[in-house]
Amino acid sequence: MYPQGSLSVPGTVAALEARLARLTPTAARQWGRMTPQQMLCHLADSFDVVSGDRPAKAVDTWFMRTVGK
Repeated sequence: MYPQGSLSVPGTVAALEARLARLTPTAARQWGRMTPQQMLCHLADSFDVVSGDRPAKAVDTWFMRTVGK
C-alpha cells in the first residue's frame, strides 16, 4: 500500500535517516530541478504543515481552477 514505506512500519524511519545522511550539497539532482538543499526545505515545510506548525493556504485561483487542471 505504501511503496515508500509508512513511518509507522519499524525500520522505515531508520532507512529514511540513512538516505538523508548520505545527501551532500553536490549530490546529483534526483528531484527534478530542486537542489538537495531545496528538496530538504520542501520536505521540512511539508512536515511543518502536517504537524500544524506552519499554516497552509489553498491555491484556489481562476488560473488553477481552469488552466491548472
